[in-house]
Amino acid sequence: RNGTAAAAAAAAASVTTMCLLAASLTVMTASPPPPSSSSSPSSSASSASSASPPLSRATPTLASPSPPSPPTARQGELPLLYFGVDYYPEQWPREMIEEDLRRIRHELGADVIRIGEFSWHLIEPSNGRFDFEFWDHVLEAAKSAGLKVMFGTPTATMPAWLANGYPEVLSHDVDGRPRVFGGRRQYSFNSVLFRQYAARVTNKLLKRYGGERNIFAWQIDNEFGHEGSEDDYSPSSAAAWHVWLSWKYGKNITDLNQRWGNIFWSQTYNAFEEVPMPQRTITQHNPALLVDWRRFRSESIRLFLDEQSTVVRHFAWEGGQVTHNYPGGFFSKSMDFEVLSKHLDFVSYDNYPVWGGLEKPLPPAWVAMSLDIARSMLRAEDGRGRR
Repeated sequence: RNGTAAAAAAAAASVTTMCLLAASLTVMTASPPPPSSSSSPSSSASSASSASPPLSRATPTLASPSPPSPPTARQGELPLLYFGVDYYPEQWPREMIEEDLRRIRHELGADVIRIGEFSWHLIEPSNGRFDFEFWDHVLEAAKSAGLKVMFGTPTATMPAWLANGYPEVLSHDVDGRPRVFGGRRQYSFNSVLFRQYAARVTNKLLKRYGGERNIFAWQIDNEFGHEGSEDDYSPSSAAAWHVWLSWKYGKNITDLNQRWGNIFWSQTYNAFEEVPMPQRTITQHNPALLVDWRRFRSESIRLFLDEQSTVVRHFAWEGGQVTHNYPGGFFSKSMDFEVLSKHLDFVSYDNYPVWGGLEKPLPPAWVAMSLDIARSMLRAEDGRGRR
């Protein structure tokens, strides 16, 4: 940690490109799951407590892939440009926070910090026990330093107690093996249980801070689909895949067979439950199946984003904006970015000119193209976007 804290923060920060949009969604309240019998149901002094209904472990179902209701204008205009950094105070000694923030504001000259996106365990250290004392302190210190805040919902990094206690929340790789705890984004978008736990922690977070006007934006999760995390071959995904296919083809398996050309190589199905996920096989799967699989994966992410953004909008003050920070590599991901972005007030994009094992930065033309793609995700002609 040589040099100023501001320099360290700046070096670690990703460049976020924001395309502004005014929007709102119809509000619904997610039903959170109860704590397990082995965990303490009591909350810390800094948390809000509420009774939770029994948790259903029913087979996940997918709604039709229709866009959300047309958003209406929201109050709280953003400036043309914020200059900010990603800041992870939970990774540094607590006594450094005030000095960090002072330097970020006055030496670096930043306006904004982004915080919280990987802090699920810090917020919920055990099942059903919530503790916000640390973030209470950080938010007060940021306000005192004159820094606005973008707060990330922490669902990209589930806690170990959730992954180990309820392994059905984990996604599976292409060979059907559960992704073990570690790293990040190990969850299945199609796990009803995971989505309920995610809704609960976001609900508690927004109840605590949704009215805080120094928080100008809420970032949903972190980098959907990054590092192959959108591809999932779990039992939850298989069940949802069959439901989605049945919806898309009007419960008519003959229609699916005809549209996919399944007479070829005797790939005709008698029921939707016979349709495989595109796991390893000899030669390759039907191209039509592969295309529909990618559409299904995008719809799975859309439903999760819808659930999360609905909770945020229910509690956030009228000027609190909703965004998501998309990663690069657009063409390798099973995501319809335009459909997903209709849930957002503005689009964010994590621009890493050098990433991972790259020996030299990406070509400027590639960076420019990525920024153009991000800007196009919300169109001005929708009546919601703003260029």
